[in-house]
Amino acid sequence: MANHLSYSDANIFHALLEFAGLEHEADDLTVMVGPKVFHRLSRRVASLAFGTIKTPQSGGRASGAARMPLREVARIAIQTVDMARERIQRGHPLLVFPEGTRSRAGRMQNTLPAVNRYFDGLHGAVIVPVGIAGSERFLSVGSSRLSDAPVTIQVGAPIQAEHLARDHGKNRKACMDRVGARIAQLLPEEYRGAYAQATRA
Repeated sequence: MANHLSYSDANIFHALLEFAGLEHEADDLTVMVGPKVFHRLSRRVASLAFGTIKTPQSGGRASGAARMPLREVARIAIQTVDMARERIQRGHPLLVFPEGTRSRAGRMQNTLPAVNRYFDGLHGAVIVPVGIAGSERFLSVGSSRLSDAPVTIQVGAPIQAEHLARDHGKNRKACMDRVGARIAQLLPEEYRGAYAQATRA
């Protein structure tokens, strides 16, 4: 699970796996993507590098073409959770941006409690926090042109999903806030946003 700054984040992470010699994991990577990825040709082409599962955005995070009727959001969300859990059970790495959308300010937003449904109750599921910094300058919001910019990715210690359930029970918000805080710990202070205080605790 990673913070989200740019449409390029998944491609950068995919390239990181390959550079690290993890070609098998790169080939099996599935990325949870919002509907906006499919509304522009350049984004659709970029997403062909890996598998994707289309997920609806919540009403509070969606804008423009991503807005859907509530009934449609619920229907797709159920299918999305089922597909995500199936991929995890098959041992495929799943890249999730738990904030639900890119941060336009470059600072972390609160994670969405519903993301917990992807792994809740899955025996052996492991969450790996990933902190991305600089991709908002590599491909900025609203732009389709790449810029020469350094991007840093920090990968943190894994979290056993069963430990989250043990510590927080069915409190999905507490589970995901813990993941958000772990991601924020991997970021420069100016990127931590909603989890800045949690990293100081």
